[in-house]
Amino acid sequence: MNYTEYLKNKNITISTSALKLKRMLEAYKKDQCHFTTTFKNLAAFENGNKLEPADFLTMIIDWLDSIKELDNSVKNCYDLIINLFTDVIKFKEEAKARIKLEKVDDTLNKPDYIKSHEYEDVSIFETVLNCKPNEHDRLLYKNFIIVGEQVAYCHDDSITMINTDLKNERLEIGLSDYSKDDSLYDKICKDLAPLYEKYMNILKSKLAELDMESLELSIQEGSYGVIEDIFLKDVPTSFRHIVKVKSCWKYVDKTKFLDKFVIKPLKSFGEMNTLEFTEFLNFLTRHFKKLTAGCLDKQDKYYNWSNDFEHKSVSTWILPTEDEWKNAQMPECWDKFLTPKASPRLMQRVYYYLGAIQDAHNYAQQALVISDEGSTGKGTLLRILKDIFPKKSIGDVSCSSFDDNNSFGLSNNNVYDNHIICISEYDGKSLCSNKGKAAIGGDTLTLDVKNRHSIEWNTYGTKFILTTNEGCSLKEHSYRRRFIPVSFKASHVMLDNFTEDELDELKKEGRNFLNYCYKVYKTCPLGTKNGTYLVMSPDMEQEYLKTGKLEDDIQRLIHAYTRDDEISEYFYIGDYTDSEDYIEFEEIFNTLFDVTDNDADELDARKVKELIIEYCKANKQISLFDLKKTGIDTYEINTRGKGTQWWKFLQYVKTTSCKYKTTTQLINGKLTKVKKFIGIRLASNYNSASTFIDNITTNDKEIDDADSFFKELGVECDAAHRFDADVQY
Repeated sequence: MNYTEYLKNKNITISTSALKLKRMLEAYKKDQCHFTTTFKNLAAFENGNKLEPADFLTMIIDWLDSIKELDNSVKNCYDLIINLFTDVIKFKEEAKARIKLEKVDDTLNKPDYIKSHEYEDVSIFETVLNCKPNEHDRLLYKNFIIVGEQVAYCHDDSITMINTDLKNERLEIGLSDYSKDDSLYDKICKDLAPLYEKYMNILKSKLAELDMESLELSIQEGSYGVIEDIFLKDVPTSFRHIVKVKSCWKYVDKTKFLDKFVIKPLKSFGEMNTLEFTEFLNFLTRHFKKLTAGCLDKQDKYYNWSNDFEHKSVSTWILPTEDEWKNAQMPECWDKFLTPKASPRLMQRVYYYLGAIQDAHNYAQQALVISDEGSTGKGTLLRILKDIFPKKSIGDVSCSSFDDNNSFGLSNNNVYDNHIICISEYDGKSLCSNKGKAAIGGDTLTLDVKNRHSIEWNTYGTKFILTTNEGCSLKEHSYRRRFIPVSFKASHVMLDNFTEDELDELKKEGRNFLNYCYKVYKTCPLGTKNGTYLVMSPDMEQEYLKTGKLEDDIQRLIHAYTRDDEISEYFYIGDYTDSEDYIEFEEIFNTLFDVTDNDADELDARKVKELIIEYCKANKQISLFDLKKTGIDTYEINTRGKGTQWWKFLQYVKTTSCKYKTTTQLINGKLTKVKKFIGIRLASNYNSASTFIDNITTNDKEIDDADSFFKELGVECDAAHRFDADVQY
């Protein structure tokens, strides 16, 4: 496989990969990356084939040639890379030759009487084998913890779950864990390599300090106790699984003397040093349970969010002190950004939820749902929150990830690391899946991971923020109970009106803003003891604040969504697909329109409304679209808000391949929003008179024939213009 094919298969752009290659080589040049590591990383996809340096150089040149043909940007570094690799190969070959020569010279310069050596294994393992780990073991592996039957790694006040099956004794670290920036591999190497090298040097120095004459006498009596003591006191006892100590004996005048001790890596381990740490990590993954036996801390579960350092967790968030939150004020920039978006009553819900998110002991099973018609700044709010909260604590998940048939959707997004899960463009139904219900309900989900063991995700305490331009059906009582609904209104304070400096100011004041939110959370009268926010209609809310009495849970929530003008357009009880109206929508649509799947075919929404009104009048279905009478025989469709019959009809339209879009056109010199149906046209067999006449009545007498009907009215006109006539009846 050549480089181009590899990139194509991996869906990686040429330029990005070229830059990565350049950075890797520059890192090598600065002694930040060892040649062996560089070689292995670059050749990893060659199916494990062992390549000689010269062959490797040829392969690199072939790759770069293929890049050069496709990407002009790499030409600047082409010569640099080629020359660098040529120098590397040359250096390696010269180094090998120099080492060989030095060995020859060393041998020639040594006296004959010390040319002969004898090496013997030091028998230290029988007494050390069952010893308990010492303080050095715990220091070496301090960042590993056991969580149930799994392992987590702690680094920089963060925690990463490692796909691990302790029953099989090994860690599962795949290629993806090596290749990413700030990867798991890098973290482990940065933490373990210096410690490993430190203890290897201690072991060498301690062995070098031994009194050979005294020790020789001890050995003759069958004891290596001094060396055993070094393993027990000065270095990790787990080193016994990594290295072996050999005694080196020399002969002088045919007399055997103890000369020194040599540290050899175990055969299965290979050479170990900081620069070639790959071997150590590979050994660690294969023999993890043996190496770390008895020296790892344990905790009862995997914590993705904590307010203190009692538990090791993915993200730690220190809460404001009591004085800090009691004295907290809304920052001016945040007030300017958020206040125009909704009423104080609805914004209180946002502030409360953002305060509750911070509390690691808030396990209320609720999600904040922000719905509007678009361009209100809710996306901007989420982007700023992602800059304020710890990096791994908040993440995005698509609606499709919660599909019961999507095996890897959630694990691919590493949701088990996230305390806050954002779902943009929520479709109003994804969380109704079994997986969605379990997630928002605080259950434990088993997540499938590609080529790894599954991971147990405890969602208890996980927070969800949903944003949508669609309406939310709240058919099930459980979802009415778990959703905190908010509707944003379009305002002049939108992203386009904010400068970069103003957005930066929002980020800088982010912590002060969240302190204010925490104050609302701690003092809000609609918050319960367990952290749940009570959702009510305005009148019920006022009554509750006066009396402290709470209506029946189901009835209260139904009123909250049906009697609250601020949200009833966006959140509704029930599901249009369960209604008999659905059948009527389908009949009307198929009668009036043909779906063409051609974006060139379009109908103005006003024309569509006229046709529907005409149909409903003729068929006496005024109520189907809640038609409002505006004249003697004129009507209009109520299109205001989500949950209306018109909105439900649009949801039906979406089940077809037809699109309903808002476009901007220049009309009379002004940019005007025009709503259109794309991909449909007037039905080819559509005839208003013949279509409707069967059901038209006059004076309670059915007219079965169109011609007789018009004759009775004294009207003469052809069928094509019958409904253009001024007919009074």
